[in-house]
Amino acid sequence: MPTINRWSRSFHRWIAYVLGALVILWVVSGVVMMFPPPPTIRSLGSTQMDAAAAVRSPSEALQAIPETARPVRSVALREVGGRLTYDFVARGGAHILVDAATAQRVMLSDSLAASLVRKVMIDSSISLSVSRITNHDQDFRFGALPAFRVQLNDAPTTIVHVAADGSITSTSNRSRLRATMAALHEFQIGGDLIPGKLRKLLLLGASAFTIILALTGYILALPIRRG
Repeated sequence: MPTINRWSRSFHRWIAYVLGALVILWVVSGVVMMFPPPPTIRSLGSTQMDAAAAVRSPSEALQAIPETARPVRSVALREVGGRLTYDFVARGGAHILVDAATAQRVMLSDSLAASLVRKVMIDSSISLSVSRITNHDQDFRFGALPAFRVQLNDAPTTIVHVAADGSITSTSNRSRLRATMAALHEFQIGGDLIPGKLRKLLLLGASAFTIILALTGYILALPIRRG
């Protein structure tokens, strides 16, 4: 019994170190999540649209789509920079925007992307730079391509993306840090780098360590028989 007790004590101590570190990480990440970063741009949530402004029908707007981009797979009405536009998904998944009031095609460009971003910036005096991207990366994982990356020269190094469908998303060093803390807090460590099955195995392993910690603690609580 003394041998089992010594083994249990050592095992219990080292498992407690590991689980204690995980608990500290969980608590610290939770505290960080309580303090959201100050915004650099206004909320990008959905806004109310006045459908009456769409004086041109989708069939009229369709005339702006070149024959080489047809057939059109779908169409949606969305607001881009304060004006209603038809978002046509054409051949190959390409997005083509057409003004719903004039039936004229809206061509996204560096200047238009910068103008769209300045409309949602809280401080429009901040300088910015625009670049065109054609592939998804760490900062722009989802969204219609090609897109425009707008880098703001501010303290949080905010990056705003204007996708081919006119949608706008933003990230910053602070929001990326908070997202990392959220991943740690929710045990989503590794993100896309760790497959779902492996993540489940890691969680099962952590659960097994917790059970072993409890069992060794019970063994240590048992009275020691002296010869």
